Amino acid sequence: MNSGDRFGRYTVLSKLGHGGMGEVYLAVDSVLERRVALKLLAGKQHHDRVARKRLVWEAKCAAAIDHPYICKVYEAGEAEDHAFIAMEYVDGGTLGDRLSKGPLSWREFRLLAVQARIKTRLARSMFLALLAEGLRQAGRIEEGLKAVEEGLYYAGWIAEGGYVAELYRMRGELLRTSGDHGAAVECFHQALEYAIRQQAKSFELRASTGLAALLAERGDKAAARALLTPVCEWFTEGFSTSDWIVARKLLEEIG
Repeated sequence: MNSGDRFGRYTVLSKLGHGGMGEVYLAVDSVLERRVALKLLAGKQHHDRVARKRLVWEAKCAAAIDHPYICKVYEAGEAEDHAFIAMEYVDGGTLGDRLSKGPLSWREFRLLAVQARIKTRLARSMFLALLAEGLRQAGRIEEGLKAVEEGLYYAGWIAEGGYVAELYRMRGELLRTSGDHGAAVECFHQALEYAIRQQAKSFELRASTGLAALLAERGDKAAARALLTPVCEWFTEGFSTSDWIVARKLLEEIG
């Protein structure tokens, strides 16, 4: 993409960098009139379903934390047949630029170490949530619950809770599959509590959808509708994401 090109509601200003998976551009959000870092999948990877899913999970992972050392995620979704993430743009140089000026100070080194530790533990808890979902689909409930427990251990080291909301949601899904609906309801409520505390709307939507589906299965469609409707109505964008589509479909089925 070149300067001046349009991508959905974003206008590209310049290319910031690229890696093995994606390309990042400085762009302007035409609706909110702010500069953002726009990440797209590189090359032909935008046709790769696994790569697209990984990019969305990356956005959810970052959105789960409100931390001064991790940029904010404004939006994630698809436009013009490309998956993308619109993130906070932080002006400054690269680590290579800084090292070219001399060795790091102790304070700078500590800041880098904190970032690396947060990212490692967050990635571990995220992987374990994905593993738990795969085990649930395979019917291996006990193994899935063990993966969730380990994920909660790593997420607990992150002050803002990291992926805790999603891990509790996954525990709820596992218990729901096993037939322990009472415990599942409690887990979904815990997931909602963490998601609301973190202001992680994507996690709140997923937890609300899981709980609403369980309530509907138990015959309480009114409670399911009352829970899920305001969460869906909060969103003003991201209508092409699978989470929002699943939530809206559930609301239509509930009636």
